Amino acid sequence: MASSLFLRLPQELHVLIGDNLKQDGSLNALAALSRTSRCLRSSYEPTLYQGLVPESDDNDNPACQHALIWGARHNSIPVMAQAKAYGADLDKQVKYAIGRVDWVTWSGPYNPNAPPPIVYAWGSALQLAVHDGHDDAVQWLLDQGAELDDVDNPSVDVCRCCERHGAPTGNRSILHLATCAGHVSTLRALLERGASLDVAEEIDREHALHATLSTELGNSRNNKFEPLAILTALLDHLALGITAESAKSAALNSVNKGGLTLLQMAIEYNHIPVMEQALHALVGAGASLGPLPPTAQGTEGGRRCMTPLLHTLLEDRGFETIHQLLDLGADINGDRPDPVQTQPQWQSPLHFLVRHLDQGAIKPGAPLYRGDLSLLYESEDQGRWHRGDVVDLLRRGASLDIQDAQGRTPLGSAMSYGGGHLSLHRRLGALKMVKVMLKNVVPGQPGSEGGVSEESITKAKEWMGATVVERARGPEHDVSSGA
Repeated sequence: MASSLFLRLPQELHVLIGDNLKQDGSLNALAALSRTSRCLRSSYEPTLYQGLVPESDDNDNPACQHALIWGARHNSIPVMAQAKAYGADLDKQVKYAIGRVDWVTWSGPYNPNAPPPIVYAWGSALQLAVHDGHDDAVQWLLDQGAELDDVDNPSVDVCRCCERHGAPTGNRSILHLATCAGHVSTLRALLERGASLDVAEEIDREHALHATLSTELGNSRNNKFEPLAILTALLDHLALGITAESAKSAALNSVNKGGLTLLQMAIEYNHIPVMEQALHALVGAGASLGPLPPTAQGTEGGRRCMTPLLHTLLEDRGFETIHQLLDLGADINGDRPDPVQTQPQWQSPLHFLVRHLDQGAIKPGAPLYRGDLSLLYESEDQGRWHRGDVVDLLRRGASLDIQDAQGRTPLGSAMSYGGGHLSLHRRLGALKMVKVMLKNVVPGQPGSEGGVSEESITKAKEWMGATVVERARGPEHDVSSGA
């Protein structure tokens, strides 16, 4: 009975009720009334979709624009359709609150007596629907003609990885919103509808593959998504042939804003089980195991001979990663340029591990070999693991005879520490390392760079016979075992 009487109220009273509800911000009640009956819909729906939204974060946009955004965020096609009918612009961005900042991460003034500041974002209906993974809303907006990506109007602070809390705003492409949030089906839909990787790269200042790989490796720790599903979707898209082969190669070997290639990023996550799958997927798609681009991390100072294998050694990422790179086809001798003089800084992995004496003066107490990858420290146990790196490389065919631009070989580098002007400890270490090398090297084959030649073996044995280290140390310091 009450509902019947309410329906019989004069039209003027319904309009007044609708205006009051809107002024009070009771939009849910207004929406409920508009869905009660056809009669009430004609009275309340115009009030809901027309005019401005009182006390809104964005009073520059009409109510229909906010309704469109609401529909996109809640995957409601009927609401979006009505909003469009009342004049909502599908491509217009709206400012909205995404929550309050965490005092722990807030970089502005701290006031424990005040609520944390509100964080705002700007995005279009399509951008927000993509970020939320609402495939139905995304398809409907695209069918209605929503723009996929506009370089001049990227989303701002919508993505969870954007810098907020007082930092500069983060502009992100629509592909980034899908990849970073882990929405595989949404990403595939965008690519099928023509989303451009070039436009995304221009907006994000790095290729979408980088954000994708970072998301995959980061989420694999929490088992949030199917491993590598997002990366596979992008690699499949590149494999379709839509992208030119040169552009595909450039994408797979590009660097991110931190100067890392995709393979370097995967290597940085060497403790993540999915890393091995990522390496296989990237190399299988065409990522290069050879020298890194000149802009990549580790190539500064004219050292344009860094490879993923050398990067693994430099960052001390473990021999398991080295084995995986070698199994995938990495050159164990470091892709020596021909002629090598064109790259004066080039070095093989063994050159990197065993530093020649003339590459820098040794200070008292300094380790015998390179930096943190020292093979022989004052404490024998400290160098044991890195000496194992040399042993493993040799057993897999690394060359002791391969020369750098200065004509130095790994074997010669170890022997350079046998001079009488050096401490007894260093000469003893050099003798041990040469014996370890000769014991574990794979004999070279004619015409190959692998192993070591008979001539080098003879010279090394003559050098060991001439050294006075063993006689000086006495029988209690016998190193004949080479262990």
